[in-house]
Amino acid sequence: MTADVLAPPSRVSNSRSSLQQLALIEAKRYAKHPLFVLGALFAAGLSIGLPGPDETDYHVIPSFFLGVLGLVVAARLTTSTDRSAQVVDAAPVPTTRRTASLCLACAVPAVTGLAVVLLHRASMLADPIPEFR
Repeated sequence: MTADVLAPPSRVSNSRSSLQQLALIEAKRYAKHPLFVLGALFAAGLSIGLPGPDETDYHVIPSFFLGVLGLVVAARLTTSTDRSAQVVDAAPVPTTRRTASLCLACAVPAVTGLAVVLLHRASMLADPIPEFR
């Protein structure tokens, strides 16, 4: 019987590619989280509803669901990294790069918010409010 010896993990040489890979992983975790999906569905559903008394209803209410539930998801993602600190510390990627990947994952709610705004504008162009001032 022979014994296989595993080499210790080496540092990732290309920091840009490792950051892109980590950011993609974190963005997928963010986008697949049930609370974020629920907030995005609420935001999309409320942005194409009946007109409220003010135009700000279309912006504040969808943004509330997307923002509050998005903050909860972001907090859960960062605390999940803390809970797995022993495993993550053994990773061949420095802490600063992992933190930067979490920051880049915030593009998910930003792009979702932009999509909700565009959805709202498209619904207003398709069915404008006649007596809106």
